[in-house]
Order: sequence, then structure tokens, then C-alpha cells
Amino acid sequence: MDVQEIIKRSGLRVDYVAERLFPENKRPYNALLRVISGKGELSASQVGVLCDLTGLTPNELFSKGPKWAGTLKNGSLVLRLGQFQVEYTSALNLYVESLGLHRTPAGVTVKQFIEILNDQILPK
Repeated sequence: MDVQEIIKRSGLRVDYVAERLFPENKRPYNALLRVISGKGELSASQVGVLCDLTGLTPNELFSKGPKWAGTLKNGSLVLRLGQFQVEYTSALNLYVESLGLHRTPAGVTVKQFIEILNDQILPK
């Protein structure tokens, strides 16, 4: 995900986006620069905030694979693809879907999470 390009295309100010993505951070601009430079990753809730700010879906942010629709719900990212719905909580590395509760490997980014889902539900 090219966060810098997404912010540029959305017409939002970088400092505004940084403050929304990193409200608890003393230096939100620096935290966002770490993400832009590839030294950091956004959490599921931050991806949800970026979706809300830009009006883009998670799929549009990552622009690869099937068209997942996403919303933010109580700090979790809720993704939908057709009849398939998944709720992902990055702090716990857990997601819930119709088959039950699952754990992802520690440190999985949202992009990697979407790739895991695609591998599980898309025909090979």
C-alpha cells in the first residue's frame, strides 16, 4: 500500500492524516513517515481510519485481489466479500468468520491478512 500516494490522491493534508492515524503518539507525523518509508505498518484499526478518511475500501487501498469491502467496528476491521464476512482484531491476531474463531501468525499486517483470506476462500 502506497500511503503517501493515497494521501496525495485524496487531497488530505499529511499532518491531518497523521493526527487521525496516530492520535496517542507524541509525534504522529514522524510515525506516519515511518509507515511511508516502509519502516512501519498500519494496524487494522488504522487501515479502517484511512478508509474512513479517504472514502476508499481496504481493497482499493491495497489494489490487489478481489474487491473486499471494509468498515471499522470497535477497533476491529470488518471485511466483506460476497456472503463472506470477517472481523479482524490486529491486537489479538484473531479473526472471526462463519467457520469460527481463528488466530493469525503474530505480526501479520492487514495486507498479509487479506492474502491469507484470499488463499482460504478463493478457488485455486
